[in-house]
Amino acid sequence: MMPVVVISGSCVCARMSCVADDFETNASLYEPHELVYTLRAYGHLNYVPPNSGAFFTAVESILMAKFSEFDALFILELLASFVYVERFPINFLGHIFSPHFLMHIKGLLFASLSTLHLSMVYLCFHVLLVAYLHEVQ
Repeated sequence: MMPVVVISGSCVCARMSCVADDFETNASLYEPHELVYTLRAYGHLNYVPPNSGAFFTAVESILMAKFSEFDALFILELLASFVYVERFPINFLGHIFSPHFLMHIKGLLFASLSTLHLSMVYLCFHVLLVAYLHEVQ
């Protein structure tokens, strides 16, 4: 079980922002395992960098380019971590639900895929419900 971490210091936030800045310019230099270990921290720590638009654009570009190099479990874990910060991996659903990818995930990995799907459905529903209730009032 993953421990819960609370970001409370500006030092941690400053470091996460620096890593995000570096990632934007050097994303192509990261190996797939480095991408997973670096990027999943943003979701697990519930941290969105100040330059989130450029950061997540760089993330999407590099993940699309290197998708086939990732271990199936790692890419599912990474995409699920983005759901935690309400960055839904919609553009990756075609890759994940392709017959080729589904053949690679069997048994235990299928549970990770189901978790990703259920997380996205729940959070999308929650976001839509909040938006609807906000408009009704």
